[in-house]
Amino acid sequence: MDATGTMFHLDAVARSVPDPVLPPNALDSQISGILHAMRLFLDTDRDWILLNIEVLQQQISVYDALLDRIDEVRVEVEHRRDVAHKSMASYSSTLVPIRRLPSEILHVVFHEVQTSLWNMNSEPRNEVKYGNKAWGSSSELGTLDFSQGPWKLSHVCGVWRDIVLSYPQLWSHITLHYRPSRPLMTQLRYQTSQSLVTLTQRHCSTVPALQAMLLRSAHYPLDIVFNLEDKDKEIGAIQAFSIILEESCRWRNMNLQITLTLYWSS
Repeated sequence: MDATGTMFHLDAVARSVPDPVLPPNALDSQISGILHAMRLFLDTDRDWILLNIEVLQQQISVYDALLDRIDEVRVEVEHRRDVAHKSMASYSSTLVPIRRLPSEILHVVFHEVQTSLWNMNSEPRNEVKYGNKAWGSSSELGTLDFSQGPWKLSHVCGVWRDIVLSYPQLWSHITLHYRPSRPLMTQLRYQTSQSLVTLTQRHCSTVPALQAMLLRSAHYPLDIVFNLEDKDKEIGAIQAFSIILEESCRWRNMNLQITLTLYWSS
């Protein structure tokens, strides 16, 4: 691609932009005198001042039109650059060494990642005290931790996604924590109706995500952590636990902390 001609035309356009036609210096002196109270503002001054304002405004309109057109050209150039950049990124990504690893090696790596995250989630979490009650740590995530291995790994690229979706063992580790919300966060979440909608949507997304994990785990044995620490979240917990109960024949390890209400409802 040769952009020499384009640059030549752009230079010509830049040179063709007209210079502003300003009022004569004599009028500038009178304007300066009026602004600095060095002479009185006369009734006759109004007409020639308005005339010059009109002339200058017309010139400004011309410059505005030129700038608008330049912005349109810039957007088009940026779009074409982005197309080229996207194509280059696709070609460059094929040279990344990790892409040459066989899928069997990636299976091992992904399994180690998932095992490491599972061990972290299975350990007692740090707690913050508010009065006499313990609340989730500052790094507390949602009920179902979407930072777990398969969720993150499947969003890296298409190849990784295919590997993760075809590897049931990665989806067989499920962690559900129904933890109390912090007092401040509770106040903020319920402060407006929009916040309430956001919180409701977050709880509603747990069930379909859990169902997706169970489906993708195929018939692989399940390791589950299910902790209900907030009685206000029993309704959502009951829905999720009933789904997990349907797969009880696949349970290998179960770390369970629930209320009596949830126990008897199951």
